[in-house]
Order: sequence, then C-alpha cells, then structure tokens
Amino acid sequence: MFSHLRLAFIGPSAVALSILVGCSRSETQRVVRPQGAAPSPQPTDPFRLRDRDGGGEDHEGRDRYYEQMHRVPDGMDWRALDAANWRAEHRRRLDLASQRQSNSNGTQGLRSNGPPSVGPSTIQGQPSGSMASRPVMVADRGYWEEVGSSNQAGHTRCAALGPEVNGQQNLYVGSAGGGLWISPDSGGTWSPTSDSVYGGVDEVVVLAPANNSEPDIVVMRRGSYLFRSTDGGFTWTPVPGPTGLTSIQTMTRLYDGNQSILLLVKVNPGGSGQKSQLYKSMDLGASFQFQYEVATAGDGDLWTPQSGPGAGLQVFIAINGQLLRSDDGGQTFPGQLDLNPGNVKCHISGSEAAGPTLYLVLKEGASWRLYRSDDGGSSALTLGTISGYWGNTRSMTAFTTDAMHLVYGGVNGYRSTDGGMSFQLINSWGEYYGDPANKLHADLRGLDLIRKDLGAGQAQDNLYFNTDGGTYLSTDHGLTVHNLSLEGLGVGQFYATHTSSRDPDRIAGGTQDQGYQHGERQSNFGPGPSTPFEQLISGDYGHLVSGDGTHDFLYSTYPGFILIQQGEYNPSLSTKSFPSGANHLWLPPLAADPDDPEAFYFLADHLWRYQKNGSNWQHVQHSAHDFAAGSGSYLSALHVAPSDTQRMYAVTNSGRLWWSIDGGLTWTEASDSGPSSHYFYGNDLIVDPVNPLHALVCGSGYSGPGVRETFDGGDHWSAMDAGLPNTMVYGIAWSPSGNGNVYAATGAGAYRYILSSRTWENIMGLEAPSTSYWSVETVAPGNRVRFGTHGRGIWDFVLANPRRDLGGIYCDPAIPNSSLHPGQLVAVGRPFASETAIQLTASQLPPGEMGHFMVSAQRGHDPYPPGSDGILCVGPTYSTYALQSTGGSGSMQQTVHLGLLPPNGSQMVTAGSTWYFQAWHTDFVLQPTGNFTNAVGVYFH
Repeated sequence: MFSHLRLAFIGPSAVALSILVGCSRSETQRVVRPQGAAPSPQPTDPFRLRDRDGGGEDHEGRDRYYEQMHRVPDGMDWRALDAANWRAEHRRRLDLASQRQSNSNGTQGLRSNGPPSVGPSTIQGQPSGSMASRPVMVADRGYWEEVGSSNQAGHTRCAALGPEVNGQQNLYVGSAGGGLWISPDSGGTWSPTSDSVYGGVDEVVVLAPANNSEPDIVVMRRGSYLFRSTDGGFTWTPVPGPTGLTSIQTMTRLYDGNQSILLLVKVNPGGSGQKSQLYKSMDLGASFQFQYEVATAGDGDLWTPQSGPGAGLQVFIAINGQLLRSDDGGQTFPGQLDLNPGNVKCHISGSEAAGPTLYLVLKEGASWRLYRSDDGGSSALTLGTISGYWGNTRSMTAFTTDAMHLVYGGVNGYRSTDGGMSFQLINSWGEYYGDPANKLHADLRGLDLIRKDLGAGQAQDNLYFNTDGGTYLSTDHGLTVHNLSLEGLGVGQFYATHTSSRDPDRIAGGTQDQGYQHGERQSNFGPGPSTPFEQLISGDYGHLVSGDGTHDFLYSTYPGFILIQQGEYNPSLSTKSFPSGANHLWLPPLAADPDDPEAFYFLADHLWRYQKNGSNWQHVQHSAHDFAAGSGSYLSALHVAPSDTQRMYAVTNSGRLWWSIDGGLTWTEASDSGPSSHYFYGNDLIVDPVNPLHALVCGSGYSGPGVRETFDGGDHWSAMDAGLPNTMVYGIAWSPSGNGNVYAATGAGAYRYILSSRTWENIMGLEAPSTSYWSVETVAPGNRVRFGTHGRGIWDFVLANPRRDLGGIYCDPAIPNSSLHPGQLVAVGRPFASETAIQLTASQLPPGEMGHFMVSAQRGHDPYPPGSDGILCVGPTYSTYALQSTGGSGSMQQTVHLGLLPPNGSQMVTAGSTWYFQAWHTDFVLQPTGNFTNAVGVYFH
C-alpha cells in the first residue's frame, strides 16, 4: 500500500522501450508526465510510514495500521475470523475437488485452492499453469478467465532455486498476495503453483527428492503457517507447528546431508510467556522438532553457511543484541558475543569466503547499526549506522564468493565492496521507469542469495532481489540486475478497474505500487494472464470513476492528488490537489456525476465538487453538511441513483448512512447504521439502475453484516449477508444479466448473491485463485463480471448463458477474396468440454464456390500456401470437414461435435485444451485459386 510517484515525459521522438520475452513478443512500457507535474521530481514519498530518521519503514506503525485496517469490537480477534474463513475455503475446495474426481472416475487433475487446516489434511489440486484436464465451470453458470497484467509484475517477497537436474533448475518466487510461482527457464515463463493456498509467501525452501524423476519438494511459509508439496503443487499439506506458536521469525536451510530446515520461532505455550526457540526438520519439511531455547525471547534472525567446512554444522542466531554460535547443527550454542544486550531487533548474514565473515545489523533507537565479525563471531567491529534499511529479516545479504561484498535494501538497494565501510546506491527507484529490464523497482522486500556450483571448484552467487515490481537476478554482487518478471508473472495488486462503456476491451486499472495502467483485453487461448498493460504513471491509484462510463474523462486518486485522464486513446493526464484542509481517507474516494462527465465529487468531511471550466478545473464545497460531526470522520462512499440523479446515498467511515433528494445539497441520516469502512480505502455503494429507492452498501463484515440494502430510499437498511463469511467486503456490482443478482469482492474471495434465494454463494470454483478480491465491476457487452484482486491481477467471471460468440479471433482480417471482402469466421456455443457441440459459420465468401472447415490443436501462420491467396492460420497439422458449397449467400456452416472431431471422430475436446478453427474456399481471381477466412481459437473449460 505504500506509494511512490514517478512522473516522466517521453516525447514524440523518443524510442519506445521494447523488451523481447519468450517467443519474440515485445511489450512497451510508457510513463507519461501529467500536465502540471514537476518535470524532475525527487524520489521521495511523503506517504510512507517511516522511522523518525527517514531511513526505513516504521514496522510498528505498519502493525498499528494493519490492526486499524481490521476494525472489530473489543475482544474479537479478526485473525481468528480470517483463519476460520481460510479453513472453510479449504474444506469447500477439497469437497469440490473430491466430487469432480469422483464424477470423472479420478481421471482429471484438479486443483483445490485452500488455506491451512487445523489437522494434517491435504489440499489437493493442480498447478494452474498445467494444460491437463481442469473443469472450471461454477455451478454450470459461468467460468473464469485470467486477464492480467501479463507484463506488470507486482510485489514479490522471496526466491529459491530447486535442485539441478540435467543442467536445469526450477526457480521459485513467492509473492505478497499471489502465492508461489515457478519458472523452469529463469523467468522466461511462469506458472502459479499455490493458487490453492490463500495469500502470499514469505519464505520458500526447495529440496531434492529421492529420485530425480520426481518433482521438487517445496516448503513455503506464509506468516506463521507452513505448507509442503511433494508433487509439483498438485497438493499442499499444512505442516504442524510448535505448541503455542505465535510467530515464525524466519526459515532457512541447514546445508547438511539430510537437507534439514531450521525455524526460529516465538511460542507462548499455555500462556506462560513468550519464548524464542529453534526447531529443525530432518524429514524434508514434513515435521519439526525442538532444538534449542534462547534465554530471552526477542525478534531474531538465522544464518547458515551454504559451503565450506561450516556447512551443515554452523548455525548463527542474532537476537537481543547478541550473536549466538552453534557448531553442531543447532543443538547447542556455547558461543555468545554481546553487541548491545537487550536490543530486540537483530538481523544477520555472512560470507563463507573468510572464516566466516559475519554481518549484523541492530536496531538502536531509530537507527540501524552495522557490525562486522571477521573471526566467526568471536569479536565484531562497529561500522556505523546505515540509512534506507527496512529491517526485514532478509533485507541484507553477504556473498559466498567474496567476503567484502554486502548488499542491503529498503526503498532502494545499496551495495558495498569494502566490507560495509561504505555503500553505493545500486539505482534510484525512479530509474526503473526508463529501463525496467535493468533497473530495480522500488521497495526491496527480500534478498535471497543462492550459491550455484559451476564445477571445477568454481561457484557463482545468484542474488535475487524481490521488489514491489517483481524479482530480479544479479550475478555480479549487485552491480547489475536483470528483471525476471517482464512476462507472465501475474501477481498484480489492483485496487480498482474501470472498463470503458465505449470499448468493453479497454481497461484502466489502479494498483498498489504498479501505478495507473491501461490495457486492451486479449483473448484467452489457454491458462495464464492474457493481456499486457501499460503503466502510464507510477504509484498507488484507486477509486476510478467516469460520469458516462467512457474513458473520455476518467478520474482516480493517489494519496496526495486527483489524477484526471482526458481521452480514451492516447490520453493526457493531469493532477489536481485535494481541497485544502479537508479530512479524508488515505486513498480518498471519488463519485461520478452521471449528468456531467466533466465533473465529479470528492469525498471528505464535507462533499466537494470538481468541475471543468474551459481548460481549468475548479472545485467548490458542494454541501454545507459536516459529516465529521458526531461519531463520523469523513465520507467513505457515495453513489448517485442512475434513474433519479437528484437522489444520492452516502456512508461515512464509521458506518453512518445518509441520503439526499436534492442532488447532495442537504442530507438526512438513516435510522439504521451500516458497515464501517476499510481503514484507508472506504466502503462501496451501488443503486438499483431502475428503482432509485433500492440501494446496497458494503464494508467491514467482521462484527456485523458486510452488506446491507434499503428499499425505502435510504431510511431503513436491512442485513443482506446470508452465506457471506465474516470478512471485509470491498466492492459490489450488479449482474450484467439484469436479473437482480449481485457480485461481491471480499477479503475471502469472490461471491454472488442469488436474488431468488436471497443468499450468497462462493463462485471461485477451483480455478480462481484464493486471495483477496478488492474490486468488482460489470462489463455488460461481454456478459462479464470483472474482479481486481490484490495479488493475482484481474480475473473475469464470464456468464455462460446464453450461447455466445466463442474464443479469440486472430489472423483478422483475412486477405480479401473475390467478393472484395475478407472471409469472416465465428464460433457460437459455450466453451465447455462437457457441451455436445459448437457451431461454426463462415460468411463474406464468394457465392457458388466450394469450401471446408479445418480444425487443429495447433495455431499456425503460413502465408500464401500453394494454391491459395490467403494465410493458413491452423496447423501445421490439421484435419478437415467435408466439402460444401458456399451457395448463393456466400456462406457455410458446420456443427462441431466436441466428442467426435475429425478425422473420423478420432479426436475429442477435453477440459483445459485449446482448439483452432478456420475455413478455406475455392475462388477465382484472374485464375482459379483459394482463400481463407480469419481463424478462431477456443479454450475449453
């Protein structure tokens, strides 16, 4: 949530940055300077919670913020409520997976997404990157498509390399809210492996299986929960923790022959008081056993050497201003060095290159002080304080090949070549926007150093930087970096999306630390994010609103100004200040004016209205009503009734509900109260598009109904939460079908309200990721409900009824035929392997010719094959249907029976497969020839 702002101008003569990834695909990232913005802003962020010296993140302040973010009554534990939601989601996915496996006689690989359970049960499923059979239809009413962004990675936290097999190693990267990802080619391609486990991954350890033909053994940590997979992410088993566990400080490898794993934890068994203990796993992460208890509990850190004589034996603990050393794998710690006893925050790293050489950083007041030990912990030198250090357990790393190199991170990264005596900036975070492939993104969340043996006694240190903009690799001690996250790492953190009513594929998105983005939705030809996005300006943006639904004028907020986009395509951006002296949320909400797309409302302790006046924007206090009076502080949501724009509904952060019948000039408080708001983002309100007296409000559902509705214009509000878990409801939207159903984005996932039963149902199925769903909007032209998630990008829930145009069109338009038109192919039906058939229609063909339809499991591109003027876009191998006439209308039709594909019904459509279709026909252009239509690819669920 912590924001950076970068405004840079790329003039018309500038060369666009092209990054070739994978199959020669290039994407362009552009950063636009809004009108009125400073041309060269300093890389500072006034909105970050910082230590008093400005040198790092204020973790105590962040913890206080996080508590406020989950407002509950005294005595109620929101963590317990969230954990209960995760367990319930776990059970639901297990049951659904079991049911589907039973229905398919166990032949289909299924992924069940779920959080930790209290017992040793297993979360079964399948990595979402797999092309194996995966039915994903939810209650026969819809299916999921992942939109993206495909090229704008978000917050990553950790990285690990798997064992090398035949010269190849899998790279694993853990993200903040998008789980664990795997790349078999060092970032060339990515697939999620833990969509079944709620939330993010803080640390990951990868171990070698007994047989090289088996998948890697993966143990990942999310907070105080551990999960283990031995089958490539098909199943995740919660690993039991110590009795009375309150937190896991860190997890690391002990590089011994047993592939042991160490945990430094805090426990409070039986409420007897906090204790810091060391636990070890010697069974490849399946269980952990007690090893050692530190005399006094504190926030500590571990380091173990990866190579040399100490590997597998030496364990170093930094805790309470002391350094503890073990030479027997952590059973005893006879060595102790007092640096600043009683200091509770300590971090450690080391180098095997000499002795070993150890580096420790201790929190002393508001500063972080760096120490170096050149004799394995017997003594230490004080090197002074360091600035810009964030203070995570993995914010600093030394190197196995050179004891004098040291790197640490915070907002930026810093490196030393003289043993910590001095440091140089790797790059300023603002440089990223001019060269994202080779410059670090802001906010370094974790540094992971992995030694890679090259043979003949040589080794290479792979340093992975995990940032708010993805993961980078450096092989030269941090001197240069390479972005591994430029394609396919779908971990974007979206606060809001807005789809243009003029162009339903045109999507604007406000994100956390990945800026304000635009994308043109691409068709899904398989699993994974389909759509690249362009970052127009960096920072944190939310509350995207438009008066007429287009992007001609689109408004959003950053923590410090209002961003105004003018123009649907090639937009210009400008910024406007908040009203002076206004009290408002950290990311203050806006509301659209449906009567005037060149105006909008700003929500604070008073209601303000901004209006375009010529080339300028002016704002006035729209209402004299003081929403801060009484128990309120400021407005947190407002909506204008579409069918009666004089009627408005509003809610404050404390849950006080208001209504107005004179365009928001005067307000009447409701007799009932509503849900309180999210700490920094607010509530959401929607009004029935036909009945102005019917409205819904959502917000915190931890201690009361997360959704309420009114039928009398806002005076009385009743609970509308049957079937919803106790969680935060971030956003709500009407169904595109107009049947009165409602969709909700919640902290526990995606839900739908069924009007006929007046209950909510979970619609995530097994394909949609288990994470926080932050926003939701209706995209009526595509019969879609678009969700923005906080960690897994944008996902569309596509309503399956009625039968509709299918798939993605490509090779379009086709080469014109003798009718002077390009042949046009459409596929109609529902994209489910369980369907009987779909219908193909080819039109705009020359009359009186002959032709046939083609089908292939491969996408091709063969311009002007022998005897034809067009482009063959399926194949290279394909099958054909029988010849038929184009008739007098110049068209053909073909029923495709999904269980009996040609040749001779020998092929069939299965869930998780993509099939490509095209039509060919004879033609006469000066001489006999042939031609093709465009092509259609359909991904079957």
